[in-house]
Amino acid sequence: MATIDQLSFEDIEKLLDLARNTPLFQSISLSERMDLLEKATVVSKLKGEILYFQGDDAPFFFLLYTGRLLEYQENGNERKILRVIKPGVFFGIKDTVDKGKYSTTVKAIEESTIVSFPKEEIIKILQKYPSLKDNI
Repeated sequence: MATIDQLSFEDIEKLLDLARNTPLFQSISLSERMDLLEKATVVSKLKGEILYFQGDDAPFFFLLYTGRLLEYQENGNERKILRVIKPGVFFGIKDTVDKGKYSTTVKAIEESTIVSFPKEEIIKILQKYPSLKDNI
């Protein structure tokens, strides 16, 4: 894992532009976005690697920066594909806030770069902007 300050200025700018189109980032100020990014870490996953498993503790929520991820649930021998996550999508927020455990498994279907945010940061944002909870 790397910290966000290890990204180039261009990557940070691109990440902010990408995130700006999400309800979470549209609702908070630029300084709040920057504070959130300062607490973030960057995770790289190769094709086929798992980011997290269904049932794991959920201390982080995520934003996909590059690549594609597959989100699915398993029930016994059955696997239900829920979606392909594309760049610019936040995910894992509801599990992190409401359940404390991930309700799905997320796997890289191509080399991917993911920005990981600590649970405490989304809690602070939701306390300040309670109406955002409807959008997660």
